[in-house]
Amino acid sequence: MIRLASNGSVLARSKRAREISALLLFAACFTLFTRYHLAKPVRARVEEQHSCAQPKPTRSTAPIAKDVDAAFDRAINAINADKLKRYALFDTVSRGGTQRADGWYQDNVEPAVTCAREERVGPAGEGGKCLCDPNRLRARGADGLIYSVGSFDDFSFEEAIMRDVSSACEIHVFDHTVSNPRNKPCGVHFQPWGLGGAREPDGSDLKSLADVVVALGHKGRTIDVLKIDCEGCEWSTYGSWIDADVRVDEMLVEIHAGTIDSNLKEVHQSWLSLIVGDQLFGRGALDPLREPVAKRFFRRLHDENFYIFHKEPNIKYSLLHKMCVEFAFIRFDGGIEGVENSLNS
Repeated sequence: MIRLASNGSVLARSKRAREISALLLFAACFTLFTRYHLAKPVRARVEEQHSCAQPKPTRSTAPIAKDVDAAFDRAINAINADKLKRYALFDTVSRGGTQRADGWYQDNVEPAVTCAREERVGPAGEGGKCLCDPNRLRARGADGLIYSVGSFDDFSFEEAIMRDVSSACEIHVFDHTVSNPRNKPCGVHFQPWGLGGAREPDGSDLKSLADVVVALGHKGRTIDVLKIDCEGCEWSTYGSWIDADVRVDEMLVEIHAGTIDSNLKEVHQSWLSLIVGDQLFGRGALDPLREPVAKRFFRRLHDENFYIFHKEPNIKYSLLHKMCVEFAFIRFDGGIEGVENSLNS
């Protein structure tokens, strides 16, 4: 009896051990099963998040987006064509003739076209500029080229380009009044040259745009953005901007005065201009056939298919005849379809 009881106890313990082993095996299998299937959605969500960092258009959506962009561009071109048919650079009364600057820029050279993707780059105030379409510059990548004339050691616009638009484009800044730019950011090239006319003497620190292009090896390339703030040099150098062996797509220019006929220069600079004001330089007060340099400047750019898309008075540094105004021009090759480039001159 003792043997039988002992054998029965051993058998019972063996059976329980097998049952416990089976339960442990089942629990292990169940744990592995649940861990795998519960973790799978998590991994999928993580992979989905990583894949969304750089989304790729599907076959069904890419053509639609492209068609929408194309339709949008056609609509804007139609709007611009209609605007240009009714557009005149100069006032119908004074016709851009000699006038004090504050009145001249109020009456003349309004924006001609709408740039639907216009975006301000840089500070909200002084130093910021409006680009027609930053996405175009982003798409250019390392082929993008920017010239910035006149810095006064302020590189806020160029820093904004690299930070917010494209860090791949090539940026050159020029200023012959700054010998040691302390604020120049890495990635920006600086040259101690000023912008000059077509013929500058040997050894001069002024160079025409054509000479700059040759010196930097950019002949035949495209300057995506030409930014100029050279305290009046625009009036004596603008011809060289167009005649240089380089294509310019967009110009951002701050102009300074330039609305008084050269024969009246001595009067313009005297205290009399502040006293008599509009009585002497008012709207239509002088012969409209006397052309100030500002009129020749805007007419030349318009003839070369550079259209104004942004106009912004710089009231911080303007006083009556010493007016400063920011202009942004975009170039349309061959003009805009259906529009003759005729002006009210």
